Amino acid sequence: MRLSFWNWDDAVRGEEAVEAYEHAIEQWGEDAQLNKAAEEASELSGAINRLLNPVSDRDEGVIEEIIDARLSLEIITTLYDDEELSHRMAEQVADFRRRVEKDSPDGFRLDADGRGGAE
Repeated sequence: MRLSFWNWDDAVRGEEAVEAYEHAIEQWGEDAQLNKAAEEASELSGAINRLLNPVSDRDEGVIEEIIDARLSLEIITTLYDDEELSHRMAEQVADFRRRVEKDSPDGFRLDADGRGGAE
């Protein structure tokens, strides 16, 4: 199964969404939002561990936890400089691409759009 993020940006990064995140931070405080993000990340970790357990239900809340964790990350992202986040994310993605290509035994390469295939 391939996860598509085609509509994620529209739903969670639009002007109204960002305004709501900023209001939540003003209303409940930065510490509360950081704690919530840590909690959601922990819950996602637990859901992934349950997913990897061969005797558990394979879909035990993983999708919901992915959404909760990503939303919490979007909220706390507003605490940081967009330019720095974008720059550092681009560096991390480039490093990841190099690792994928380097470790690929079948000559897998990603093009500039992030689509891949064997050479």
